[in-house]
Amino acid sequence: MAEQPIGHQEIANREHIAPKKTGDNIAAKRVAGYAFDGANWQRVPTGYIPSAYDYVGIDTSPSTSDVYTFYQGGSGGTLVSTVTLAYSDSTKGNLTSVART
Repeated sequence: MAEQPIGHQEIANREHIAPKKTGDNIAAKRVAGYAFDGANWQRVPTGYIPSAYDYVGIDTSPSTSDVYTFYQGGSGGTLVSTVTLAYSDSTKGNLTSVART
């Protein structure tokens, strides 16, 4: 049996989390983090992205990885976190791991 198309209300129900489910008086929205490697978008688990930052430095020069550095206080501010995306080869077509430090 083919999958049936979904309506606008069903999409809204999948995207939004009601205050009853969050446990307080705040409605939330489900999100997914993605990182662009210059050619493709790769999904990054949201827990890897810090909550407080105002600048992101991106280094795509390593042949088999991309390094994202998150700062608070601009490019010369305090380093908050580093996220490294590792790929299986220099084509960067196959994401093999994500590490946060």
